[in-house]
Amino acid sequence: MKLRVAPLLVCYLIFLTANFAVGQLAPAGAVLIHPDSTRYYFFRSEGSFVTAATFLYVNYQGEVDAANPTVSPNGSFSAVSNLGRSVSGQISETTITINYNGSSVSGPKLSSYGPTRALAGLWTGLLDNSATGIGVETAHVTSQGQVIVSTSQGFSFDVGVGTVDASGNFSVPLLLSGLTMSGNAFPSFGRINATFNLSNGQTANLGLVRAIPSRLANISTRGFVGSGEQVLIGGFIVIDGGKTVLMNAKGPSLAAAGV
Repeated sequence: MKLRVAPLLVCYLIFLTANFAVGQLAPAGAVLIHPDSTRYYFFRSEGSFVTAATFLYVNYQGEVDAANPTVSPNGSFSAVSNLGRSVSGQISETTITINYNGSSVSGPKLSSYGPTRALAGLWTGLLDNSATGIGVETAHVTSQGQVIVSTSQGFSFDVGVGTVDASGNFSVPLLLSGLTMSGNAFPSFGRINATFNLSNGQTANLGLVRAIPSRLANISTRGFVGSGEQVLIGGFIVIDGGKTVLMNAKGPSLAAAGV
């Protein structure tokens, strides 16, 4: 009997392990690498889905490339870019390595905590310039105050790398047009609605939403509630505007309060 059960048990454990590996989420992390005065490499993995990753290459000689790599649970990623080039790399605990078009660059992971954490993430939406019309804008914002912007209006495309502060004041020099975008954009209820200025005197309206919104489904706490220094304190912090939440508290002493 033991000889029959043991092989079945081993196979069952292997099956569970394999399914657990498939269900793992991809590692999260972002990096902005600026190896010289003309090139920027940007990579971000949201970590919530294996396909929720973005790669951008900006060359200030006029070349822009992008890809959406697939990230495996072990941190390796790969894709073919819009220009047909191979993109691959590895997310480790502290660094991210990018292999692109025959070059390999590496940089430290950007911290998730920083002065612009409330703005950090991928934003996408519409811009309306009274002189050039309606277009699409995408902005990648890091917690350390960097912002990578791409705009598309008809057959016109532009991209730039700039800065943003904790109050939402931003300045982004654009690569192809030579213009600079500046203004204030701070999220409210998960949206950004702002008017920004261009260095040629034009203004444009901007409406962005988070492309991959964060969502907390549930949080619960259970513990002994005493008095004085033995009280139980539970709570949460809401950033990026207000949120509608449902709170439910249960305990024997709450009956006296009609709960």
